[in-house]
Amino acid sequence: ITINIFLFILYYVVVEIKELTIDRLIAGGDGIGYIDGKAHFVPQVLPGERVEVKIIEVKKGFNRCLLINVLESSDKRIEPFCKNYTQCGGCSFQFTSYNNQILEKKAIIQNIFKWNGKIELPDFDMIESKELKYRNRVQFHSSGRKLGFKKRNSDDIVSIDHCPILVDGLNAYLENPTVIGESRTTLFSENNNYSIGGVDTSSVVKIKNKDIEFNPGGFFQSNLSLVPGLLDDVNSYINGTSVMDLYCGVGLFSSFLPSSVTQIIAVEIDKKVEPFIKNNIGDRNYKFYPMSLEGYIKRKLNKKNRVDTIIVDPPRKGLSPAVREFIKNSGVKRVIYVSCDPVTMARDISDLNKKGYNLNFYKAYDFYPHTFHIESLGILDLE
Repeated sequence: ITINIFLFILYYVVVEIKELTIDRLIAGGDGIGYIDGKAHFVPQVLPGERVEVKIIEVKKGFNRCLLINVLESSDKRIEPFCKNYTQCGGCSFQFTSYNNQILEKKAIIQNIFKWNGKIELPDFDMIESKELKYRNRVQFHSSGRKLGFKKRNSDDIVSIDHCPILVDGLNAYLENPTVIGESRTTLFSENNNYSIGGVDTSSVVKIKNKDIEFNPGGFFQSNLSLVPGLLDDVNSYINGTSVMDLYCGVGLFSSFLPSSVTQIIAVEIDKKVEPFIKNNIGDRNYKFYPMSLEGYIKRKLNKKNRVDTIIVDPPRKGLSPAVREFIKNSGVKRVIYVSCDPVTMARDISDLNKKGYNLNFYKAYDFYPHTFHIESLGILDLE
């Protein structure tokens, strides 16, 4: 009784509770509602819901809130399927059906392009994934001899003995870990086998009947089931015989370019990927530049390499101003933009529009069901 009285005083007397209605979801998954014209961002909500919130951060143009109670629930709200949902910070979108997740993500993307890129994005396809056991790559965090994931909005570790979105090999490792890093351990698994970053120097997966080699401790796609379709879509838009593959990683896109491509220029800041690129691309005519893209541009190496198509697959921060200027001044007829963040993608495309690069095709891929992460493909043509 004492604790309940304390909580009542804390939330309803000491802390002012506000009511608002959620208008829509925004990038990152928060809902947005308005009080006296000011935007309030609220996590774990759906459009149309009436909620009670506590303001935890006041900004000039918006407030961040903590969800206290859902007063009027959406008919799209469901009970999360994972026992660790309330604590684990991984899958923050389990509170609605998978079909509705797809619809909401599409709405989020269209609003992002409208507000961040001044682009009216028409309806588009979003390729769905299997809902469970889809994730092939994971970073486990350690807490003593236990493995788990970070707690939501915290650096604390939630111990996990089973995760529904991981493939069987990763869950088998969870049950009987052989290596626990000081802070985190990266693993990749396919066909119930697994490779451990920092222990295994390389891993090989078969994609479209081709062996692709990579470092299991480095970056690689985490949902193999959608990769073949993305590769096919990229290849269907290759223009000409010379292709520049920027932020190329281990050369995944370059490895599957059609035979009509006779020259490949690949740029990647991680020098350690060079042997993987050599194995993956094979004996095709390619030149690899192990340096930052900004360094490549500064050294004017592009003067020697005129290309027909540029593929970019940048990190979440998107294209730097220098890279955008490089593309705008390149004269290349087609840019294939693969993105893991529609916010920076919309910003970049809006900037490229200024030099005549128009977005003529857009498609999304749900590589990470039950999360708010979004992968995209955009085709830009110089017009």
